Formats: sequence, structure tokens, C-alpha cells
Amino acid sequence: MVNLKSKERVTLDFNLSCKIKNFGKVGVLYRMEKELNIDFPDVTNIVGLKYTYRFKN
Repeated sequence: MVNLKSKERVTLDFNLSCKIKNFGKVGVLYRMEKELNIDFPDVTNIVGLKYTYRFKN
């Protein structure tokens, strides 16, 4: 088990969302995390998609 609080790392986030008429809202997320101050740092890349649609009354 890894204790995440003891790690030093840098995180870069990028979010983009776009509202499309009569279709909903679409969003994209990209996150990159890299460990610092170690010989072989782990690099984690995360990509996410989000879709939101609201029904009108």
C-alpha cells in the first residue's frame, strides 16, 4: 500500500466544456501527474469525458 500524502508530485489540469444548442453540454478533462525528487518518477495521464443533458418541463 502506498501512502499518497508522503509523495511530492506536480499536477497539471486542463478542462474544456462546450454547450451545444438542443444537444446538451459536453466536457473534456486532461490531468497529468508526475512524482518529484525520485530516480524513476511515475507519470499518470488521465482523460475524462462528461455529457450533461437537461429535460425541459
